[in-house]
Amino acid sequence: MIRVLVAEDSPTARALLVQILSGDPEIEVVGEAADGVEAVALTQRLRPDLVTMDVHMPRMDGLRATKEIMITVPTPILIVTGSTQAREVGESMDSLRSGALDVLVKPPSPDSPEFAAAARNLVLMVKSMAAVKVVRHWRPPAPARPAAAKPAPGGPRVGRGRIIAVATSTGGPAALQRVLSGVPADFPVPLLVVQHISSGVTEGLAAWRGSVSALRVKL
Repeated sequence: MIRVLVAEDSPTARALLVQILSGDPEIEVVGEAADGVEAVALTQRLRPDLVTMDVHMPRMDGLRATKEIMITVPTPILIVTGSTQAREVGESMDSLRSGALDVLVKPPSPDSPEFAAAARNLVLMVKSMAAVKVVRHWRPPAPARPAAAKPAPGGPRVGRGRIIAVATSTGGPAALQRVLSGVPADFPVPLLVVQHISSGVTEGLAAWRGSVSALRVKL
């Protein structure tokens, strides 16, 4: 049985998520949190197998709650966002750097023709993410002045027609961020990235990648 904590400030959206997850015989919703403070406290007390985390919540948002959970009681976290706008998806993606595993768009209302597929995808993601082994994050020290970036070493450029391809599966955006963050802006060949991610957040993913790396990113 997969024990899940649902963190969502909207009572209607929270009830829908609980209904979808509880409808699967392999999932048990063990707690509900209306804000980030409750999410952290309930995760520490209940020790769920996975937390579904909203981003915009009162008292403590999903990003800060994710950071605190990964420091105090490392737990798989799935960000469930209600917006497909690039800026807000980018905010959701920031949670991946804090330890969340993936980002998913909230299912639409039950009267939508897309509801059944979205509900199945949510259940599948929860089951997949709950099996991921996560590691503890450490509370960061006081920020220091960043060191000046060193220019990339010179050398022969790769010939035309050469590319590097990267493919990441479910849960891959966090790993992708770690890999690409060290690639310099003058990297001599194109990088083609294929990412398995839910529909509706691809533009936000591309915008987020472009904002947190030296590379120019296009969808």
